[in-house]
Amino acid sequence: MENLLERLKTGLSSEYGVAVLSEEFADENSIRSVISKAKLASIVGVRRTLARAPPKTLIVVYTRDDACWKRCEPKCGESNTKCFGECFYECLEALRKEIATALDSLTTSPP
Repeated sequence: MENLLERLKTGLSSEYGVAVLSEEFADENSIRSVISKAKLASIVGVRRTLARAPPKTLIVVYTRDDACWKRCEPKCGESNTKCFGECFYECLEALRKEIATALDSLTTSPP
């Protein structure tokens, strides 16, 4: 589980906010369990996709940005404004930090 936590933290706290894992590395239920234990289900999504060559199932774990849209639209109006862009990326940065902190807490908490 330690390796899974590290991979999730590295991907989700990056500027892209995504971790792509082979189903051979970790199954979808294990990943969802970690996300649930970290209390991140409202801001982290998990979905399966199929890679073509070679054919295999990948699990895409991503930061959900819908909360940032909901926060910034009322404050700034249209999404093509400077205010919205600044608000949106500040919100994403806050989500990345929240995710990293929550995943770190799983590595430091007793089993």
